[in-house]
Amino acid sequence: MVAGVANLTIEQEAGYAVSFTYLQPDRVTPVNVTGWTALMSICPVVGSAPLLTVGTTTGEIVVTGSTGKFALSLTAAQTDLLTVNGVYDVLVTPPGGAQPIRLVQGRVTVSFAVTA
Repeated sequence: MVAGVANLTIEQEAGYAVSFTYLQPDRVTPVNVTGWTALMSICPVVGSAPLLTVGTTTGEIVVTGSTGKFALSLTAAQTDLLTVNGVYDVLVTPPGGAQPIRLVQGRVTVSFAVTA
């Protein structure tokens, strides 16, 4: 599988939510992702230290099994950590020690806050 590409625009100092759906190759039928985990990092550039890392273990990504959905929610305090535009990816891992799959990746454009 090749990762999907989705560029995100995130407003700094505001809550943010987006969801990604993992589909079968027919691009219609969702993959049952029951028991899967997910991890997302946002970095200024590939290979740099992350500005933010979130996942299912810390509660920012919620997995909805039969629908194939990974729902991401960030708080205003978390988006405040985004001080530059950057790149991100989301790694998802099936249960049972299977290898992670890069679900989606892309650029992050930060809409910088004026009011603090």
